[in-house]
Amino acid sequence: MRLVAVALLLVLLGLDPAAAEERSQLLDGITAARVGDFPTALTHLAPLAEAGDREAQYNLGLMYMAGLGVATDHATALGLFTASADQGWAPASNSLGDMYHDGLGVAPDAAAAVRYYRLAAEAGVALAQLNLGNLLHQGRGVARDDAAAARWYSLAAKQGLPAALFNLANFHHRGIAVRSDDAIAARLYRLAAARGHTDSQFNLGVLYLKGEGVARDAGEAARLFRIAAELGHIDARANLGNMFFTGDGVTRDLAKALRWYRLAADAGNVAAQNNLANMYYLGQTVARDFALARVWYERAAAAGNVDAQSSLGNMAYLGHGAPPDYAAALRWYRQAAAAHNANAEANLGRMHYFGHGVARDHALARGWYAKAAARGDAFAQANLGALLAKGEGGAADKVSALMWFLLAAAQAEPSGIAGRAALAAELSTAQIAEAEARAAALGVAKR
Repeated sequence: MRLVAVALLLVLLGLDPAAAEERSQLLDGITAARVGDFPTALTHLAPLAEAGDREAQYNLGLMYMAGLGVATDHATALGLFTASADQGWAPASNSLGDMYHDGLGVAPDAAAAVRYYRLAAEAGVALAQLNLGNLLHQGRGVARDDAAAARWYSLAAKQGLPAALFNLANFHHRGIAVRSDDAIAARLYRLAAARGHTDSQFNLGVLYLKGEGVARDAGEAARLFRIAAELGHIDARANLGNMFFTGDGVTRDLAKALRWYRLAADAGNVAAQNNLANMYYLGQTVARDFALARVWYERAAAAGNVDAQSSLGNMAYLGHGAPPDYAAALRWYRQAAAAHNANAEANLGRMHYFGHGVARDHALARGWYAKAAARGDAFAQANLGALLAKGEGGAADKVSALMWFLLAAAQAEPSGIAGRAALAAELSTAQIAEAEARAAALGVAKR
């Protein structure tokens, strides 16, 4: 993300030799601005800016751009930055880049932003190097050039700018214009994380959780997620909820999982909304509450979470929180199945098999069960096995039926275990061996 120079950047970056009195006045103005005493800053800086001091013009421009001690006035800020930049003050060129980038006091002009950022970047301003790298990576105002972006990020990173360290780490993690190397990415994330960069803390946590570029260390991942979460990082809150829910890297604590899920869900994290809904639906560390579960499922479903869509289908089908509504169940299942959700596909198979909300159709049921079974759904595998064994919805195929029963049984699906035992008694040793070989070749498919 492009960083805009604001109050915290009202720093003395280097002064012209000047009369002792003027120098003292400039320093007093900058110091006052840094501590938030903007009326005093204005008293010191305005006369110097009027007299043509480029650093006073720059710092006064920052005050007008951000409305610090004065009414926000982008046109005045633009004029002050232009006057300062025309005298060669590089930080002012970066601020002009900001103004043209955001259309503040002037029409948005990405090409002009690139031009001003480049002037400041070439003079060594780290923020400008970052901003120029961002526009080169995005291809805004200039042809996309990830190699050039990486070079500018590297220069800014050498100055310790956390956002540049983060962006360069992302490039190494993804292999964009530089060698794909998670160890380098981890080192850069760590440097930025130590400077309080929450996205870097989160990404470094993800690397520790997955064991990418570092030895897997769920405890360290949890520590980093907690730091970022307490600083407001939404995804870190959701991940911390996951870790407390599963007990990975921390002592399992459903109450803490609920707390972190709720914080992330309230901030719009869709996965956390779905997980929070699951906890209310199942009554995990809270009283079972179908109404609250529905609220959170609906929020997640509206954002495209297919698990939430499928769960809403389950609630409608089973009549949880409201009378059964097969039409609503069918609608939610179809929406989730369009995104290849195995649970939704399996339940569409069940609805077509029994004729719930649709005409009874064993061939369609068999097709839906087959899709879900191929994704590893044990319920669908057992039901597909039953249809194949009986020849419902198509030709009978008992060897294939046994294969699906075996796969379902491997996941402890009761009907798969029963079907395996019953069908094995009907088949020859050769047929059983064939079914076992086919099941072993498929393995227990992942959802």
